[in-house]
Amino acid sequence: MLKKRFIIILSMLMLFTLAKGASAADKAINGFYDSLWVSPAGDMALFMFSRYNFFPTILKGKPPVLSGETLPGHHPNDANPWEDSDLYFTYKLPDGAWSKPINMPTNDGRGDCCAMIANQELFFQKRWGYLPCLFS
Repeated sequence: MLKKRFIIILSMLMLFTLAKGASAADKAINGFYDSLWVSPAGDMALFMFSRYNFFPTILKGKPPVLSGETLPGHHPNDANPWEDSDLYFTYKLPDGAWSKPINMPTNDGRGDCCAMIANQELFFQKRWGYLPCLFS
């Protein structure tokens, strides 16, 4: 249980760091960061970003709230907030800071979520039509 709490806290700190950008010159982007995956070496991370805040929905049953700007390359979807998610990756620079988030080429105007890499394969969830699919 303690190990799970530590991993959750570490993940939240990393997401906060990613949200702040790679350097002080970068402007923090508000929005919803989720589904963080960090490489075993700790030098690369994948995450999901949406401009919408879903906590009002999760906690109070209210609609999601548009709360952020877009990250570079983001595919906004104003018709359906649940589809306003893109996957990004970032990597550690030689000075230890994180690179700017890079929009993954698998993204489009539909929901993209939950990426991870195992061995040399990329796994992620993508919504096609009405059925989410898992690709490698």
